[in-house]
Amino acid sequence: MADFGLATEQDKQNSFAGSAFWVAPEVIDQSVANAQTASDIWSLGSTVIELLTGKPPFIDLHQFAAMTRIKEIG
Repeated sequence: MADFGLATEQDKQNSFAGSAFWVAPEVIDQSVANAQTASDIWSLGSTVIELLTGKPPFIDLHQFAAMTRIKEIG
């Protein structure tokens, strides 16, 4: 797994970077600045679900709808 440097990009504080189906609720809300461990665990869980089922969670939804559903769960 790789993020191609997105996690270390500090100069775009008000922008959003992430993959909709794996992004953690904390990242969507941008409410907790130091929630990296929690978001890493969420993304790992999403990846495990994809490995077990062959598709990411909420793949049947549009990306924005998937992020809304993730935000509701978190």
